[in-house]
Amino acid sequence: MNGFERRALGGGGHALVSLSLERAGFLAAFAERTGGSSAAPFHSLNVSFSVGDDPDAVAANRRRVIQAFDMASFAVPGLVHGTTILPVGPARAGDGFRGPADLLRANVAFQAVAVPGGHHVIDLRYRPATLPWGLVLTGLAVAASCFVLWAARR
Repeated sequence: MNGFERRALGGGGHALVSLSLERAGFLAAFAERTGGSSAAPFHSLNVSFSVGDDPDAVAANRRRVIQAFDMASFAVPGLVHGTTILPVGPARAGDGFRGPADLLRANVAFQAVAVPGGHHVIDLRYRPATLPWGLVLTGLAVAASCFVLWAARR
């Protein structure tokens, strides 16, 4: 694959690593399902707590990944894209490692909402605190315009 390198994690596990991001000082690795401690039906290097796998097996798989890359933890987001952005800094490093991460910003135009695996109905409602004032001012402006038009015709 162009731009990725397949690296062994030990125990038959592998991950794909983005070479361009690594050159820029970031580690972006995608664990394959090869190797791992998970039993059937996962029977793999599953690193997700949100799919019903045994938590001890997931923790063992994650330990294999962090040992292979010599790090303390890694971020594991579960997301649904939206339109708000949140910065992720050093305080959020490893977010989601021991469970689902919280609200994350996806890019300039979208937000991401953390959700566990499975089927969900997400109901996001836009209700800014200034909406009632905006409605009142709009109503007053419409009323004033109607009055001006009415007065001009008399």
